[in-house]
Amino acid sequence: MKDFTEEEIERLLFHELQKQPPVTLSPEFSEKVVTRLSRKTRPASMGMYFLLLLLGLAGVAAAYLYFFGNMQQLTESVAVLLPYKWVILFTLLFLVLIQYFDQQLIRRKMPLG
Repeated sequence: MKDFTEEEIERLLFHELQKQPPVTLSPEFSEKVVTRLSRKTRPASMGMYFLLLLLGLAGVAAAYLYFFGNMQQLTESVAVLLPYKWVILFTLLFLVLIQYFDQQLIRRKMPLG
């Protein structure tokens, strides 16, 4: 990792702000820096959460097959869970909705400019 000099850090920082600061920095200076830099980070999309959920379920099924050995035990275990399919589905939907509304709340509370 490269060590930056103070001049390089200052130049990079003000390049991000797209202008030189006044002689005295305003009280909002640090907030502007944070919001400009945070705009460059992309929030996670809902598709990524679904992908992680599917990968997690596939991982659980693979671990079950690895440790217990045969497919018949896996299908019997899934058959035991079938009466609870709506509870499981609504729980997962509820968790995804919580994640979505949390992201919306953060976007509203965090000014972007």
